[in-house]
Amino acid sequence: METDVPVPSTVLTPHHFHDSEEHRQFFLEHFKMKGAEAAEACVAVLRVREEVAAAA
Repeated sequence: METDVPVPSTVLTPHHFHDSEEHRQFFLEHFKMKGAEAAEACVAVLRVREEVAAAA
C-alpha cells in the first residue's frame, strides 16, 4: 500500500494430490487454467490503474 504497487497473490497448491498419472494430468491442466486466470486478473488490474491515472 505504501509503494502504490499492486502485488497479486495466487495459490496453486493441490489439497488432495496423489502421485498418479491421472492426478498429474488433471493438475497440469488445472494449473494451466488457473495460471491463465491469474494472468488475466493482473492485466485487468493494470488496465484499471491506467484508467484511474488517466482520469486524474
